[in-house]
Amino acid sequence: MGRSKRKAYEEYTVTMLKTGNTSELEDLNLYIVRLNVYSTNLACLSVQTRHIACGGHGYSALSGFGRKYAHTVNAVTYEGDNYVIGQQVTRAILKDYRRNSTSVPRASLTWNCVNQDAKLES
Repeated sequence: MGRSKRKAYEEYTVTMLKTGNTSELEDLNLYIVRLNVYSTNLACLSVQTRHIACGGHGYSALSGFGRKYAHTVNAVTYEGDNYVIGQQVTRAILKDYRRNSTSVPRASLTWNCVNQDAKLES
């Protein structure tokens, strides 16, 4: 995921410096934020799974899972990654869809993300 973010940023930067066109900046931001939401959700799920899989030992201070849990699951909640940023991504996608509600295929990063998500779910 990190490589994907970096590649998208580098491609955008090269294009923007050559052409001066910043029209894709909103798509790039949405793409990076979407990956952030996905990766933090994945991290939270893996920490919770390890915590529960160890049974009572997962709750012991010696396991170290309590500290990991506090730094991932709780931090994501008060940072707003799961809820606020996720809602912003959804709002931006719907706004773009309404603005371009034609049958023309979308080639932007935003719609590439939506298409990738749809493929993962099927």
